[in-house]
Amino acid sequence: MSDTPASDPTPAGDEPIDPDAERRAIQFVGTFDDFALPEVFNTGLRDLGYKQPTVVQAAVFKAVREGKDVLVQSRTGSGKTTAFALPLLVGIDPEARRPQALVLAPTRELALQVSAEAARLGHHAGIRVVTIYGGASMRAQIDALQAGAHFVVGTPGRVKDLYRQGYLRFEHIKAAVLDEADEMLSRGFWDEVTSILDCLPTARQTALFSATLPPAIERAAAKYLKDPARIDLSRDTVNVSTIRHVLHHESERWSKPRNFLYVLEFHRPTHAIVFCNRRDETEMICQYLRRFGFRAEALNGDMPQKARERTLERVKSGELDMMVATDIAARGIDISDLGHVFNYDLPEHDEVYVHRVGRTGRIGKKGIAVSLVRGKYMAHLAALKKQFKVPFEELELPDEKEILWMQAERLAVQILEAAEGVEMEQYRPVAEAMMERGDVKEILAFLLRTHFSANRPAPAHDERDERGDRGEARGPRGERPPRDRGERRPRFERPPEERRDQADAGAAPERAQVPAGDAAADATADSGARNLYVTLGRDDGVADLTALIAKLAELSGVDAGHFTGHGDVRDHSSHIEVDAEVSEQVVAGVHGKPRGDKMIAPDGGGDPVPATILCEPAKAGPRDGRRGGQGHRRGRGPRRR
Repeated sequence: MSDTPASDPTPAGDEPIDPDAERRAIQFVGTFDDFALPEVFNTGLRDLGYKQPTVVQAAVFKAVREGKDVLVQSRTGSGKTTAFALPLLVGIDPEARRPQALVLAPTRELALQVSAEAARLGHHAGIRVVTIYGGASMRAQIDALQAGAHFVVGTPGRVKDLYRQGYLRFEHIKAAVLDEADEMLSRGFWDEVTSILDCLPTARQTALFSATLPPAIERAAAKYLKDPARIDLSRDTVNVSTIRHVLHHESERWSKPRNFLYVLEFHRPTHAIVFCNRRDETEMICQYLRRFGFRAEALNGDMPQKARERTLERVKSGELDMMVATDIAARGIDISDLGHVFNYDLPEHDEVYVHRVGRTGRIGKKGIAVSLVRGKYMAHLAALKKQFKVPFEELELPDEKEILWMQAERLAVQILEAAEGVEMEQYRPVAEAMMERGDVKEILAFLLRTHFSANRPAPAHDERDERGDRGEARGPRGERPPRDRGERRPRFERPPEERRDQADAGAAPERAQVPAGDAAADATADSGARNLYVTLGRDDGVADLTALIAKLAELSGVDAGHFTGHGDVRDHSSHIEVDAEVSEQVVAGVHGKPRGDKMIAPDGGGDPVPATILCEPAKAGPRDGRRGGQGHRRGRGPRRR
C-alpha cells in the first residue's frame, strides 16, 4: 500500500479541519495522466490505491524517466517507494529476463516492503520482482534469479554474496537505487554499498533517497552520481499529520471474514491492532486469519489478566503481526511503531473511533486507519464525517484474482523463510517431477493448508487451565493425559463395496479425519472445530468434499473458508468439519432445506412429500464409523449393499 500520510481526526469541540489545509498536508499534486503511462501501470497504481501522485512522485518521475541521476531528500511517508519504482519499471523490457534495476535497502523489512510495492506496480506488465536478503533461503533466492528477474531488491550483504557467487549478474543493470541511504550508513553497511556500486556498469543511472544527508552520503553522491537533479522535500513535511483514514465498503460477494482478509492482503500490515465490537468476534477472526498465515492473537475481556499481559508482550516484541481486540480490553494500551489500526466494524459510539485510530501515527510516524463498512454502520460513517471531520479516503479493492495473487506472494515469502536451514535437496527432484502432474494445484493446496494449520502460534494463555473443572481427567500436576496430540484420528471407512466403486470410477479417496466415539467432542473442541452430519452425498450430485463445502456454504451463508477440509462424502450422507464458532449457523442454515427433487413416503402412508436435509452435530455411531445409526435414515432411501 502507498505510504502517503493523511491527518488526524479532530474530536468534537476542537477546531474543525480545513479541507484545503488537509489537501496541502497530504501533498498530492497533478494527476497520473501527466506521466503518460502505459495502461498496465495505471492498473498497478489503482491496485495500490493511488488516485493522484504525491509531491515526491511528481518531482522525481520525469527526471528518472529521462535517465538522470537524482539525489532526493524526503521523509518516510511521502510516497518515495513508488516515486523511484514507477519510472524504473516503465523502462524495463519484460522480454529480457535479466536484472535491469537494483534497489539496495538497509533492512529485510524495507526490502520486502519495496519489492511488494514494485511487484504490484509491475505485475500487469509482466515484470518479475525478486527480493534477496539474509536470514532466508539462499537456494530459493538463487532459483528466483535463475527463473528470470527484471527488478531486484535486496540488502547489501546478501546482494554482495550472490554477486560473488555468480548468481546475480550486474552487466545489464541500467539503474541502481539506494533507499534510506542514511539508515544504511548508520547500520554500518556503507562499505558494502559502495563496493556494490563499484561493480555496477559505469553507464548506469543512480538514484539516492535519504531523509538526511550526512557528510559521508554527500561525498558518495559526489563520487557515484553524475550531475544529479537534487530534490529536497523533507522540510515541507515536518508538520504533516500522520494518520491516513482509509475506507473500504464491504462486498456482498464475500462473507465479512473474507472481505476483511482481502483488506489485509491489500494493505500488508506488519504491526497492527484489529478492533472488533464483540468479544466472540475476536476469537473467530484470529482463527480465520491464522489459517491464512497471519500471526494473530485475541485480546478480550473473557481472558484473565495474565493471559492478556502475555498477548500484549508478544505484540510488543514483534512475535505477532496483529492483535485482535475489543475496545475495553485494549484500553490503556500503548504500542510503539504501530503501522495500522483496522476497524472490523466501525465502533458503536462515534467518539471511540478517535481513540482507536489515535494508537497509530504517533510521535511523527506515519500510520493508517482502515475501516470496513457495511449496513447499519453507514450512519456512523456519516456522523464521523460530519461531526469529527474525518477525511475518509474511499478505496476499492482490486478484483479477486489480483488479491489472490497478492496473497500467494505473501505466503510464498513466509514459506521460504520457514524453509531456511531445512535440508530439502532429496525432495527437489520429486518436486520437479510432481510439477508435471495435472493435479499439482490440489497437492499444493493441501500442503498449504497443512503447513499453516501446523504453524499457528500457540495461544498466549493455556485454555485448559481456564476451562477449570469440567470433568476432564487430569494428571498429578493437573496436566491432561497425553492422548490427542500425537495420535492419528481414526478415519471413517466405507464398506468394501463403496471403496471398490470409488476405485473403479478413478476417484481418489478423500482423507477423512473425523474422530469416532466419545473422543469426538474433545478432539474437535481442542482444534476449535465441530463435526457435522448431513444427509447429502454422491447421490445428490455432491461428488467430493469441495462440492459439499460449496453447497453448505451456499445454503448457510457461511464462508467456505470456515470449513477445514476434513470430512467424508458417501452415497447418501456425509460428515464435514467446520469451525466451532459458525457450526450452529451452518446447522440452522442447512437443516430442513429441500433435498433437491427427492420425495419420500410418509410413515403413515399417503402421498410422497419433498425430502429435506438433515444437518446436525455428529454423534457416536456404529462400528464402521457412521454417526447416528438408523435414526439418520429419514428421507435417504434404501442403503446400498
